[in-house]
Amino acid sequence: MIQEYAATLGVKVEVIRFALCLFAAFPISALYNFIPSNQIQIKHLYSIITSGIITCVVFSTSSFLQLAVQVLLIYYTNVFFAKYKFGPLLGFGIALAHMSWIHAEAQIWRENDPTFVDYSAMMMVLLIKMSSFSYCVHDGTRKESELDSYQKEYRIINMPSLIEFMGYSFFFNGYWVGPAIEFRHYQRFINQEGEYKNIPSTVGPMLKALVLGLVMIVLETVVGKHYHFALTTSEFFFEKTLFQKLLYINIAGLFVRAKFHSVWKISEASALVSGVGYAVTNGKERFDAAENVDVYAVEFAENPKMAMDGWNKYTANWLRRYVYVRVRQSWLKLPLTFFISAFWHGFYPGYYLSFLWSVPLMQAGRAVRKHLRPVFIQGTLAPYKKVYDAIGFFATLFSLNFLYMPFILRTMSSSFEIWKSMYFIGILLPIVVQVSLTTFGLGKFIRRAFIPLDKKTQ
Repeated sequence: MIQEYAATLGVKVEVIRFALCLFAAFPISALYNFIPSNQIQIKHLYSIITSGIITCVVFSTSSFLQLAVQVLLIYYTNVFFAKYKFGPLLGFGIALAHMSWIHAEAQIWRENDPTFVDYSAMMMVLLIKMSSFSYCVHDGTRKESELDSYQKEYRIINMPSLIEFMGYSFFFNGYWVGPAIEFRHYQRFINQEGEYKNIPSTVGPMLKALVLGLVMIVLETVVGKHYHFALTTSEFFFEKTLFQKLLYINIAGLFVRAKFHSVWKISEASALVSGVGYAVTNGKERFDAAENVDVYAVEFAENPKMAMDGWNKYTANWLRRYVYVRVRQSWLKLPLTFFISAFWHGFYPGYYLSFLWSVPLMQAGRAVRKHLRPVFIQGTLAPYKKVYDAIGFFATLFSLNFLYMPFILRTMSSSFEIWKSMYFIGILLPIVVQVSLTTFGLGKFIRRAFIPLDKKTQ
């Protein structure tokens, strides 16, 4: 039925499936609020049953059963091996292997099979939950002096019951497209601990997120068909001048991202209906506890770090807390983190091209912040700080659109062909900036020249 409906509308069947799941989360979240606060077990069961039914109806019974088997396997892996150093790696590895199998089916073996039901997005969210849970349980067995502040806050000292763990795994808010919240976040919410004892009205923030999500759908649907990275493989693109090509990919990038913005904002809105999107930090109320994307931060970033910090925030936090921080070799931290990020998405060569080339982009961004930014803050060029910010905005926008174009195109050949038509400018510029400021010492020279001696900070 879903396939027939998708064919009638002329859209991909995956779009219909996830639209049904995303909007079903609103009544599910609303009904959850009627469960008595002391019926904790009922709350867990409610998540398991509602997510299970929708997965079976919209996707397939097989997909839900496979996810359930993995959840059981991860749970008992932590029961028996959490205290060992290899325990969290074992849990991480099991989830990663399962997800890789699903990606291989969706992207290689059965990519063109119309009967195949792709549920990899749910598995990607579940991987984050399973791996972070495994590390948090292991952190609960370690000495407090060995943990940082984040690990202390989210460590799990007492192993939860199986029903509680399954309730977390299949929690309806974020189950399909994220965000993948930490287990302790879920536990505080379900048990109504701390700020969750009295959740204020979330109608305003919910409507704001929902409207923004719907606006993004309209933009992507109406305008996105005219500006899309997929069109860069046609003669229409190659006939353009270099300036026109650069302008086109920057416009297209906005509407390509609009699709992701819309999905995450709608998911965020449903999380505000249940209240899990509410939080209090340092006595200040927040309604962004389930925010997976900060649209303003991404689209108006002044450097690559700001853009990446605002994009897919919960996944970025997972990569930082459970990959980057856990890698002991400093030289391996950044490359391995980007590699795992690409691997998390799947096996298309374009993913790896985008994420691995993010390494020199981030390094160039760090070099600029270290050597040039101080000149415009405490140096003699401070009056031109707005000019620096404007250049940073355009440079960041162009760099990200250039480097992440292969992520959408997916193939190595088409990506290189388009990059070549633009003289690899988006790759060469970050490398030139990095080498000039650090290797050749231009950064130190600029700081000496433009920062007064009494204001210098090394």
